[in-house]
Amino acid sequence: MILQKFFPIDQLSIETRKFQDSKIPPSLLIQNHTYLDIRGANVPITLDELLLINSKAINIESLQIRPKEINKFIKLWQQGSNPRMEHLRFGYFDTEEAMKGIKHEVVPYNRRRLFKPTGLANPYEINGGLDIYRIDGVKATIKFEWDWNTSKSDMYVWFDHCVVES
Repeated sequence: MILQKFFPIDQLSIETRKFQDSKIPPSLLIQNHTYLDIRGANVPITLDELLLINSKAINIESLQIRPKEINKFIKLWQQGSNPRMEHLRFGYFDTEEAMKGIKHEVVPYNRRRLFKPTGLANPYEINGGLDIYRIDGVKATIKFEWDWNTSKSDMYVWFDHCVVES
C-alpha cells in the first residue's frame, strides 16, 4: 500500500480467483480509483463490500448478490452512500424486486441522453431507464437490459460533469 502514496492507481482490474475464497480485501475496495473492474465467475460481494467501494466507475462481472440487496444498495445510495460513484455495471436482476419500494420515474426508450463519466473519451448513449434521486437532488438512471445474450444492469449518476449536451 505504500506504493499507492507515490504511484496512485487510477484503474484497477481484479480477478477474484486470485484471492483466497475469491474474497477481495476491503483495503482494495476503499481506494479512490477512477475505474474498478472486478472479474470472475459468480463474484461474491456482500452489500457491505459494495458500500465500501469508493471508485467512480465500477464494473462487476457476474455479481453474486440478491435483488433484495441491490434494492437496499439503491436505497442507501439515495441516502448518500457511495458519493463518488458515477457509473455502476453489474449482472442483471429481477427489475421488480430490485426497484420495490423505490420511487422512480420511467424514462421512455426514445429519450436519448449522453453520459460521460470521468476518464472516458466518448460518452455513452443512454436511451430510457428508470430515474431516481438522491437526498441531495442528484439524479441517477438505472437500466436493466439484455446485451448480446447476457444481461446487465447499469446505474448512471448524472453529476454536472457527466452530462453531455447534445
